[in-house]
Amino acid sequence: MSRLPVKSLMRFKSVCKSWNNLISESRFSKLHLQRSMDGNRINFTYLSGCDTTLAYEASTGKLMQSDDDDDVALSVLAYCNGLFCIALADDLFLFNPCSRKARKIPNSPVEFPTGASTWASVFFGLGHRAASDDYQLVRISMFGDVDFSTEVKIYSRNSEAWRVVGDFPYDYPLSRPGVFAAGCLHWIVSVWDGGVHHHRVALLDLEDDSYRSIQLPDFGGRVPPFFDIGALDGKLVVFYYSSSDGASSIWILEEHGRAKSWTRIKIATDCVSSLEAFVYFQPLCFLKPGRILVRLGAKMVAGFHVAEKRYYNIYMPHILECQMVSFLESLVSPDALL
Repeated sequence: MSRLPVKSLMRFKSVCKSWNNLISESRFSKLHLQRSMDGNRINFTYLSGCDTTLAYEASTGKLMQSDDDDDVALSVLAYCNGLFCIALADDLFLFNPCSRKARKIPNSPVEFPTGASTWASVFFGLGHRAASDDYQLVRISMFGDVDFSTEVKIYSRNSEAWRVVGDFPYDYPLSRPGVFAAGCLHWIVSVWDGGVHHHRVALLDLEDDSYRSIQLPDFGGRVPPFFDIGALDGKLVVFYYSSSDGASSIWILEEHGRAKSWTRIKIATDCVSSLEAFVYFQPLCFLKPGRILVRLGAKMVAGFHVAEKRYYNIYMPHILECQMVSFLESLVSPDALL
């Protein structure tokens, strides 16, 4: 039963009490998540720019798609293991799009330091703390007019409360949302080292709320004008398009925290324009050993065979003109564990 799609399992909960109890157990949820990881049970949604609208039904605790003009388009702020943090009007929710279950996150106002304006840059990340089986939302608020002071708060799904942790010790993140891999949330940041300005990957370890940074891969002496980070198969990746050789690259951190373990996969992108590859190139997921699903352009998604260096099964969905995200189909609940 743990290999079945979430939609089927939601129906089976009404068959009998024993099935409802089984499917509702956190142990079953974790087993189903692992099956999804092993079986490439992947879904796709959009971070912004599309006309999707949702309405929150307080009586059922669910967010449902709606055509009502009074509803508000959602904005995805962070995601992890099939669980999303979304903004709907002025409220934040933890939301599982497969089960449609949602929980409203209690409001926690940004606390502005003395002398700061009422404006702040805010960055989010959602990750999983394995030791307590807790999903945690990180909110980083940065106040540029007060010597780049910061406020970092973490919301715990299990305690349903916010807590304050140490200040973010880096400059403004250049990537959003935070990427979860190997128990940590990651952002690209700029740092000054010996009078030299360069980029690194900053990380927040959710097990002990500590910060550190990871060196980026060796780009051959020339940093790409645009690059981003993501996660594939639980590993941190850096990806970008290079106009100098007309190809895109995916760097995979094989051993988390060890800069020398970056390995490169080079992907030809000559089937789309250089502008489209620059703007839209994005690895979405590993399909099976040696094959990767990538987004090539505004309207093209394809499988890429790494060893044979060729594309197969090229798809051209009708709506792709906005930022995509792939996510695992899961039963992970937005509600606190009992």
